[in-house]
Amino acid sequence: MINATASLEVRKLLSSNFDKVSDLYKRLAGPEGDDRRRSERIKQELCSAEFDRIESPSLRLEKFVHLGGDTKRFEMEAVIACSKKITVKFSPLSSRLPSPGRKLTMKLMGRLIVNQAGGVLENAGLCLHRYFGCPYIPGSTIKGIARHAAWSEWVESRERNFAEKIVVVFGFPTGDAWKKGGREADPEDCLDDFIKSSHPNLFGENGLFSAFSGTVSFLSAFPVGRKAILVTDILNCHHMKYYNGDADYLRQSEGRAVDNESPNPQFFPAVEIGADFEFSIMPSRGLSDKVMEKIGLGEFDPMSFAEKYLQIGLEVYGIGAKTAAGYGWFKRDKEMEDVVAEQRKKEEVEAMAKKEEEDRMASLSPEERQALEYWKTITGDHDSYIISKFKEIKNLPEEERNNLLILCRTEARRIWLAQFKQFRAAEKEISVLEKQVAGLTGKKAAKQLKKLNRKKENVGKDLDKFRSRVEPVLEQAEADGIALPEVGS
Repeated sequence: MINATASLEVRKLLSSNFDKVSDLYKRLAGPEGDDRRRSERIKQELCSAEFDRIESPSLRLEKFVHLGGDTKRFEMEAVIACSKKITVKFSPLSSRLPSPGRKLTMKLMGRLIVNQAGGVLENAGLCLHRYFGCPYIPGSTIKGIARHAAWSEWVESRERNFAEKIVVVFGFPTGDAWKKGGREADPEDCLDDFIKSSHPNLFGENGLFSAFSGTVSFLSAFPVGRKAILVTDILNCHHMKYYNGDADYLRQSEGRAVDNESPNPQFFPAVEIGADFEFSIMPSRGLSDKVMEKIGLGEFDPMSFAEKYLQIGLEVYGIGAKTAAGYGWFKRDKEMEDVVAEQRKKEEVEAMAKKEEEDRMASLSPEERQALEYWKTITGDHDSYIISKFKEIKNLPEEERNNLLILCRTEARRIWLAQFKQFRAAEKEISVLEKQVAGLTGKKAAKQLKKLNRKKENVGKDLDKFRSRVEPVLEQAEADGIALPEVGS
């Protein structure tokens, strides 16, 4: 069983103490007395500089770390190199969002950092999908910024109706209570206390909705369109002693930050500017109608409210860490929304065609499957190959002959019907010409008769050509008891 204390110490440990880290990894391997060689292997593998077998950027960032040297920079470059190997395109469940769900495609206009406090190294985390390795934004984070945008507007107005809408959409409690963080404020200035005093029977301590999640679900956001690129970013502190309040330094510098310290660069991963993310919301099941009925909001549309303040939150306040420094803000990208919608429509058509093909394949008999395999072995022009086989069908091996006849009903149906149709058309035309020739008499008709005979001769050549292809197939099909499709079927 993993030693939780040891795991916590590993997270906090700086890269300078290799021996202590090795000891902690030994403790992670198991209690004292376990196979010593196993502990040594863990030491060698986990504390080494390379993790070549790790293909998951998420696993590389959150569970493994090389301690020693320029750790953070090395780790960031290793994670980014790992992410570049990912070639599988990720299609989130939100891409098949049912109505009345809604989507917003937003373009990242500043680098993005989400979950920076996560991971093994301090302040060097990032939300990466566990299986596909792409960056994403958790739904809880998205809901929080949308709620903050709505709350910021309520703070300016203190309108009761607007506060009720916030609670209906985002749930209760909202987290804005006067006791939070030990602060002292008028309860009426805090959203939770304002709502409690307005609707004590609904949102009071024992109220009907004293704790509920809201009527709109916020799904995690994932990149769409081109691949989101990870980069190594840097925060460089030039005055560590000054900001740490070092007494000796402050005395020598007379309380000022002077340029006599060595910079202390801190590296962390971020999503590069320009990535498009798709944000999805959908109605929550259950309490929606009941909550609005009890509060009396009438025709209020929670989805439109959520969509509006989600967009405001992303465009005005930004999401993730360091938003005050320009990180994490977005802009609506309707052009990409159209591109994604068109791509999704194309994927749906392809998926439907694939499903139909799979269903067709499942319904085939063993003989039809064998004929299909024969069809797949044909290289070059299928039409020319099949037509050439029509002529010599009677001389073909039995297995190939059966495959050919079955293909006339399946994959080669179009080829067969085209030849059969032209054969019947030539027969009909010859019959018409023969009647016309038989009706011509006298010297005046000689010229016309010559013209008709020439035409009859040409059509006869076509008839012979198609007869040589069609009749052998018809005769063989009749002999083998196989019904072939005819024109119009």
